[in-house]
Amino acid sequence: MNEILLAYIDPGMGSMLLQFIIGSLVGGVFFFRRAFFRVVGLLTGGSGGSSSGGDDQSNDTT
Repeated sequence: MNEILLAYIDPGMGSMLLQFIIGSLVGGVFFFRRAFFRVVGLLTGGSGGSSSGGDDQSNDTT
């Protein structure tokens, strides 16, 4: 009972898998980077929040 299983992956499926793998890797890097800096911020007494003050409105001069 030696059956050979052949799986066919068409080019569209291959590119979708490649996009999923690359997206997962890049997303994982950003997720773990954010988690790392949040833990470091909590351990060192920092804010532990976002490190960029892009949407901080304390500098509003109007």
